Amino acid sequence: MKKTEHKIDRIKGSGGFFSGVAVLTLSTLFVKAVGALFKIPMIKYVGIEGMGYFNAAYHFYSLLMTVSTAGLPVALSLLISEDVAKENTLGVKSDFICAVRLFCTLGAIFSAIMLAFSGEIAEFLGIPNTKYCLLAVSPAVLFVTVSGAFRGYFQGHGIMTPTAVSQMIEAVGKLFLGLGAAVLALKRNKPPYIVSAYAIFGLTLGILISSLYLLVAKKLHDRRYRSGTVRHTSNAKRSTYLRLIKTAFPVTLSSAVLSLTALLDTLVIPNSLMRAGIDEYTALNLYSTYTNLALPLFAFPTAFITPISLVLIPAVSSAQCFGDAEHRDRVFSLSLRLCAFMTLPCVFLMSALSFPILSIVFSGGSSAIAIGAKLLSVLSASVFFSGLITVTNAMLQSCARQSKPIISLALGAGVKLVSEMLLVSSPTLNIFGAPMSTFLCSLTVLIANFYFLSEVTENKIYPIRLFTKPLVCAALSGIVSAVSYFTFSDRLGMTVAFLLSAIIALIIYIPLFFKTGAFLRDDILMLPSGEKIYRILEKLKLTKQHYKYNEVKNERRKT
Repeated sequence: MKKTEHKIDRIKGSGGFFSGVAVLTLSTLFVKAVGALFKIPMIKYVGIEGMGYFNAAYHFYSLLMTVSTAGLPVALSLLISEDVAKENTLGVKSDFICAVRLFCTLGAIFSAIMLAFSGEIAEFLGIPNTKYCLLAVSPAVLFVTVSGAFRGYFQGHGIMTPTAVSQMIEAVGKLFLGLGAAVLALKRNKPPYIVSAYAIFGLTLGILISSLYLLVAKKLHDRRYRSGTVRHTSNAKRSTYLRLIKTAFPVTLSSAVLSLTALLDTLVIPNSLMRAGIDEYTALNLYSTYTNLALPLFAFPTAFITPISLVLIPAVSSAQCFGDAEHRDRVFSLSLRLCAFMTLPCVFLMSALSFPILSIVFSGGSSAIAIGAKLLSVLSASVFFSGLITVTNAMLQSCARQSKPIISLALGAGVKLVSEMLLVSSPTLNIFGAPMSTFLCSLTVLIANFYFLSEVTENKIYPIRLFTKPLVCAALSGIVSAVSYFTFSDRLGMTVAFLLSAIIALIIYIPLFFKTGAFLRDDILMLPSGEKIYRILEKLKLTKQHYKYNEVKNERRKT
């Protein structure tokens, strides 16, 4: 009876999966929009050179931030989701207290390293003036570890709103505080590397404010858990620390490899370009064009896949706790289809219309945008792979296979390093070797991840069968979109023509996606109000197969 009750609860709670994804997706959209509002005027004010300093420091900060936070919030959410499923309130409190101590210790250590050795790190990166940006962002490592502890706590409860709000606070702080500080530095006639340091300090302040918000949110949330006291025995604390480290360490390593690949770009691309016969100034500008124009647009679609992975981990962990392999595999299938639904249209749209996209976003037609558009066209092929890597990593981590993504990502990083050094050093390819190496890296990681997943799931995953229909739908809508743009651009202008072509693509893509059966019946039913949505789709004749949704109703009534 308990197993049956659990299965019905999973059916009822399926909408919670989508609700969490929806909340985090909306916050991601907001964060990306605010990020664009920050980056566009920053490029205008400090130029490509100044943003080169900003990104070099940010990539190193990201590496330390990943090492200190990436695995621990995931580990904490896994531990807390298990205790919540077992209604172990004292265990939840104990897990969080141990996690905060561990998080803060690591954050303080890495902040101190960044602060004390900023000059040496800047010399190692090959951009000495980055020192000032490193000094400005060093406290953010400590603040972000504190935020990570709170986010892991809420995610373990399946509550995504505090995480979403905290991300938006960080973005707004970066925009107003960072941009305001940069403008102040410009008025004082500071050089570009100092202006960049002022700007990145806004990020530090935004993360501090976000941490304070999460502290208040947890205090309000914990009012319902006032009964009982936390066990403070040394054995209990030692056990929690060991579980956190054991779970977090492989996740941290796999995430660190991802950040390391971004740092590799900083180390390899400028030097490889100079080996190809390009002078230092031009090499820095080409690197900055790649990292500031092409990469942010490339990362934009993938950022909307991260909410799926964040919600997927506690959902699968809870299913694993009850031995519900059927629900786990359904969540896996749904996550992969959602990833395909969201990323594949972007691949074709960004490939065909990269120049108008960059011209609209960065308001101009400079030579940097022309080069960035070509780079984005090559990069767009990796968007789909990048999204799938995010989801498959989360799948493996939620099934206690945390070490597997390390192997996959290490293989990919090795391929990226070798291919980038060879391709970027080529006088023929030069900077275009960077997006090609990203494609080879992503393909390597994805093949390895699917191989490891085949050892975990009871129902085998067949990528060709799973993604063929979405690929065809996205390709058709992309072709129509490109034709529409080039038809209307002369008469309506670049911006209006692009928006119109994007709307036409969506009008074609979404109905076609359902009509071809790329979204399964069970996937639709897992949506909030899934039965009503399915009825509407059936009336519009956008479903190929009939589903007896009354069977689910009858099962619920019996329960």
